[in-house]
Amino acid sequence: MLIDPTGMEATSTDVRKNKDGSYTVMGAYNDGDTNIYVVDSKGKRTGEVIGRTMRDTDFMLTNDSDGTFSEHSETTFRLDGLTVSGSVKPNEHTTASIYGADAQKLLDWGQQLFKDEVKRQSPVTFYGKLEILRDMSANGAALDFKISLGKDKYTAIRAGTTSDGKPIITTLRAMGNMTFGANMRNIKPIMLGVNWYYSRVMGKVGEYNQRQNRGNGYNNGYPYFGEHTYSGSYIYYGYFRKFYK
Repeated sequence: MLIDPTGMEATSTDVRKNKDGSYTVMGAYNDGDTNIYVVDSKGKRTGEVIGRTMRDTDFMLTNDSDGTFSEHSETTFRLDGLTVSGSVKPNEHTTASIYGADAQKLLDWGQQLFKDEVKRQSPVTFYGKLEILRDMSANGAALDFKISLGKDKYTAIRAGTTSDGKPIITTLRAMGNMTFGANMRNIKPIMLGVNWYYSRVMGKVGEYNQRQNRGNGYNNGYPYFGEHTYSGSYIYYGYFRKFYK
């Protein structure tokens, strides 16, 4: 299970139950509550809770130029369908497929794809490994799951289970970022400090994000180094296996 409760402030999520049994996200609120609440046709909560989100911003839209969050995504999902299937191309010679993956299975797969590609290319230094990670994680590349799997980037996926058996949910967008962080950690040279290495690599990652999105310099410095909070928080989680407090 991916969840590591941190006690940090979060948002609750409102969903509408549809006639076919699916749910559609109707709102997200910064109220210190990660529960996912069912609302009626008037937007009033019925008292039914169907699960939790993994992070406060999972179903929020982002402005990658100024680092803000805006409206919620109108994601529709089924509680019995919180998995993904699809195919990606790790390189021009290979197509890899995955079926019925929850968040943990997708994370494991993303790490294995990267490991296999590093083995195939056999770079001499860890800088070469970082270049492979950069290329495989670029927009639309194999490990950019929000695009490469051919799904909506806010597609819901199960990331664990609560103590009372309800799903903990995150998104494909989050999982691509988490996979990047995990792979970044996996190739850290043993002689380099965990925090030092993270800071050096993330500095370059943040610079790239700011250039690509014409950023205004938001989130400068630790822990996100110019990455949007949405992506930065999940990169951090993938690397450290916890969210930044």
